[in-house]
Formats: sequence, structure tokens, C-alpha cells
Amino acid sequence: MIDFSCECGFKTQAKDELAGKKVKCPNCGRSVVLTTTSVNQVFPPKQAVPMANKRRYVLAIMLIVGASVALIGGYLVLVRTPAKQTRARPETSDPRNERGVVREPSSNTTPPPPTETHMNLAEHNQSIERLKEEFPFVPITDWKGLKFVFLERPKSLQEYGYQTFKGGKGKYGQPTYAEAVGRIGTVIEMTERNGEPLYDISLRMDDNRQVYTATAMRSYDENIPFSSIALVSEIEKARVLFRGKSLWTSLKPLNNYDELQSDKFGPPATVKNSKYAPVSVIDVVPGWYDHEPVRFILKTESGEWGFLDCQLSGTNTSMGLRRPFEFADLFFIEDPRKLFPWDKKIWSAVENGKVFIGMTSEQARLSWGKPRKVNPTTTLGGTREQWVYGDADSFLYFDDGVLTAIQN
Repeated sequence: MIDFSCECGFKTQAKDELAGKKVKCPNCGRSVVLTTTSVNQVFPPKQAVPMANKRRYVLAIMLIVGASVALIGGYLVLVRTPAKQTRARPETSDPRNERGVVREPSSNTTPPPPTETHMNLAEHNQSIERLKEEFPFVPITDWKGLKFVFLERPKSLQEYGYQTFKGGKGKYGQPTYAEAVGRIGTVIEMTERNGEPLYDISLRMDDNRQVYTATAMRSYDENIPFSSIALVSEIEKARVLFRGKSLWTSLKPLNNYDELQSDKFGPPATVKNSKYAPVSVIDVVPGWYDHEPVRFILKTESGEWGFLDCQLSGTNTSMGLRRPFEFADLFFIEDPRKLFPWDKKIWSAVENGKVFIGMTSEQARLSWGKPRKVNPTTTLGGTREQWVYGDADSFLYFDDGVLTAIQN
């Protein structure tokens, strides 16, 4: 038998009588001359891979190369992406990226201080500003057509009636208390006297069209207070906005009018209440005085009733009496403990009207209230402020917003 080997790699044996003859390779069909000593045996071809096996090898190599490329690409993404983000995106106050997704702070940077407190405080201050817009100051030159109500008075003052006005049944021509209390009138005329700082108004009663007249002198701040009347729209709007709501008072006791003590001069009786404790607004009615014409009837957490009087617009109130009785100085419309999440030591001092060295100006203000006067001094070292309280008998000193000295 003659060994037969083709270039395609196919091997077999043929009969001896076929030596020197051409035969076809049964694998690839190529013509090959058989010799006793086959050329293909003397110069054996390189070991060829059968076509089927070759396809498997090529496919395997392609899979290996593809997997390697994918692994290398994933590694480059993991390695390069953080560095790219760090270079391209500086830290900002907005935690959202360009897609609006909240991103976590980078672990290799110092996280910013929490801003929730400041945001809440800013929102509260914005609410106070919006409240002032709801209750704008109305100068006397714009009073024509506005309605005013004669305020109730403590019993000790009722016998004098409303002495600012004329045209009533009183001994001196003033309206008596019983004659005018609670009645509403419309300003039908307002005139300024030539050469004199005086204004005359005529107030016509809505119920019987009776007219009362009054004269007031323009004060240093251009406001002209007429005693014992209040702007009706201010009281009605306050009732709509606050009745049924919760407020937080900056005063410890609430007032409580006691009829048994009403024939004596002096402060009204009081109801115990913690400073900055929540109170419910039962109703909003006219107060006693023109400088605090709006009365909030309040219910404490213990169920007791009291009241606080204030003003919201400052209309018919001189500047000197306007500030101490402003709504924003007496009430918070949000829980101050949420606006100012201070520790127990600070809140204990604030609730008891105490101050101590190291307090911030905000903490001292909540404890002692707004100062009567602030004297600032600016130096190379910073800003120093002197807060004056009372009749210039108590002082607080702040360096860059921190309490550094107390004098009283």
C-alpha cells in the first residue's frame, strides 16, 4: 500500500498498482500523482487545519478579542469617570446635576453646612414681608372713603367718651362712650389747614349718617393720630387671615381683662403662658387704643383665654408708638424652635429672658426683644454694635454678631 498525503492535509493509503497515476483527493478534489515515495511525504506540507476546525479557531479568537476589548473599555470608564467629574463640576449650592438628579456630595470634599434652618428662616421673613404688603400704611391724605370704627375703652376711661371728636352728646360736645362705641363711620372730608400743621376730618356714621368732626396735629413723622378710632379693613383682614390659626407669642403672659378690676388704672390681669409657646387664635376684634387697634383673642395650651393687642399697618399711629406694638415683634407665624434649632441651654435662656456671653445677636433679640436703639461702630477689626434697652439703662455689646459684653 502507498501512503497518500494531500496538501489539504488529508491522509490515506492507495493500492500499489496505482503508483505513477493521477488520482483525486477525496477531501478537496485536487489531482495528485501517486509515487512510491510521494513528494508530499518527502516535503510534507505544514500541518493544515481542517476547514471545520479552522472556523472554530477563528470564532474563538474573535470572541476572545471582543471580550478583551470590553474588559479594557469598562476598566477605562471606571478609572477615568470620577476624575473627569471632579475636574468638570465645581461644588455648588444646588445639589442637582444638569439632569435634575440629586447628587451625593463628593467623599473627598468637606460637605457644606446644613441650609434647612436658613431656608426656613428666609421663608419666614418673606412671609412677614408679604404680610406687611397685605397691611400697607395709609397716610391721612388717602383716608377719604375709608371706614373707621370707634374703639372700646377700659371701664376706667369710658366716662370721658371720645374727646378728640365733636358733634356728640357729651358735656363738651364729644360723643359719649355709649353713643359711639363700636359704630362705624366713613371719612367724607379731609382738609389741611393752610399754614398750620393741622388736619380736619369729617366722619359720617354708616347707621344714621350723623357726622362727627375731629382735628389732629401732624407729628414729626408726618403721621396724624386721631384718638380711639381704627381702620376697619385692617381688623377685618386680620380676622380672615388668622382666625383659627396657631401663632407663637414673644410675650410670657397674656392679658386678661378683669371686670372686677376695671375701675382702676393700671395693667390688666394676666394669664400664664410660656414664651414662644403656641396659642390658638379664637377671634380678631378691635382693641382699646389707636396705636394697637387689633386685638387677638388667644387660647393657651392649658385652655386659658387671654388677648394681645397690636397694629399691623401703622395707620393712625405715630412712629414713636408704632414699632413697640408691631405684629412681627409680638408673634411668630411659624414655630421658632423649628426656625432656630438651638440647643436646650440657649432655648432655656431665651424662654426666661436671659442673655449670656457668646450668644448670637439673633438669640439675644429673641430673648430681650428688639432694642430701642442700635449704635454701630465699624473698625479694621470688624463691626461692633451697642444695643440700648429701656431708658438707656441696659446695654448689650456685639462683636461681629456675637455677644461679648453685658451692661445693666
